[in-house]
Amino acid sequence: MKGSYGINFFCLLLLLSLLQACGGREYSYQDTNNKPDTPGLITGEAGQYHILRAKEVGNALAKKGVAEESVVKE
Repeated sequence: MKGSYGINFFCLLLLLSLLQACGGREYSYQDTNNKPDTPGLITGEAGQYHILRAKEVGNALAKKGVAEESVVKE
């Protein structure tokens, strides 16, 4: 019985070291996606695209007479 405690302790240490080695990689992940997943303040390249797109859509709707107040002027 006494010998099995040493083997169990060794297996536990081995398992913990393997878990640390595999789990450490998930913290080095960097999100390089510029697209926001929620509405709100948009910055960077994605923000510039959305501002230009809003101007295009707003001006197109104004030409149709759909929404005069949505026209974005520079």
